[in-house]
Amino acid sequence: MGAARLAESEDGGAPASSDLVACLREVPALFLKEDFALEDGPTFKAACPLGDDALQERLGQHLDVVEAHLVREIARRSESFYEAQGRLAGLDGEIVAAVGRIRELRDVVRVLTGNLVGAARQVQELNAMRGNLVALQQKLTVILYVSQALAALKLVFIGIFAFH
Repeated sequence: MGAARLAESEDGGAPASSDLVACLREVPALFLKEDFALEDGPTFKAACPLGDDALQERLGQHLDVVEAHLVREIARRSESFYEAQGRLAGLDGEIVAAVGRIRELRDVVRVLTGNLVGAARQVQELNAMRGNLVALQQKLTVILYVSQALAALKLVFIGIFAFH
């Protein structure tokens, strides 16, 4: 991993804080190569020559610098992670409440629709029954007139035969 890539933040490649760049400048380029492999013989000899206590001490200092920066970055990002997690939990609670409210509103709409549709259906049925009753009344009135006419005709026939 190159120094330039380590110096970029996760936010889209903008340079990270200047202290990170300064820390990375203190670390030899050998340790920041993409193909760095300490198990490779020549790389190990270049990184840790035998018998050079001062170099090993310096490598320890480099490791301390990198560790300190990593600890700071982890602490900084942990804060935002837990903050985001708290916000997410809050949003989850709001979503659960909203879903409950939606269910309640659907039930209210179902009841209101049932009442309105039921009342409209009942009005329609009553209007149809009223129409049927009016038609029946008209037919019964006609039958009554026919019945009265027949009774009158009977009386007329009886009167005609009585005089002859």
